[in-house]
Amino acid sequence: MPSPSETNPMKHPEQERRDLWEATTEQRERIRRGYSSYYQSAFTAFLTLPDTRLESPQLLDEFETRHVGSFATIQEACEEYLRNIGWLSAADKYLAAIPEETPPVFWDYSRITKQLDSVYHVIPADAEIHVFTRRS
Repeated sequence: MPSPSETNPMKHPEQERRDLWEATTEQRERIRRGYSSYYQSAFTAFLTLPDTRLESPQLLDEFETRHVGSFATIQEACEEYLRNIGWLSAADKYLAAIPEETPPVFWDYSRITKQLDSVYHVIPADAEIHVFTRRS
């Protein structure tokens, strides 16, 4: 992003510093509001995402839109993902239709975790897993 003096060469350096201070003050205020309004661990994780724009005036709205959930384990996050794409209900229907003596069916959580990570940002923080949509 070009500095104010690059876009307006006649701007005084003092004014440029003042503009930068006001911009960073607004940014700090948005982050402070985020910490006080939302679950702090999830909001902190959101701020670490490579595609989060800290300078965005819509930072808090972006958090609300992109935060999929916070989970105690990666398995819980995977199960929520499977629920959202309809696989858990499909598996329940399949299992209800097969004989009881059929060997048990297990989910391969390592593969599901890879899929989850390719679709979402998965951030472990403070003994939790925070999941966020990726910016398109």
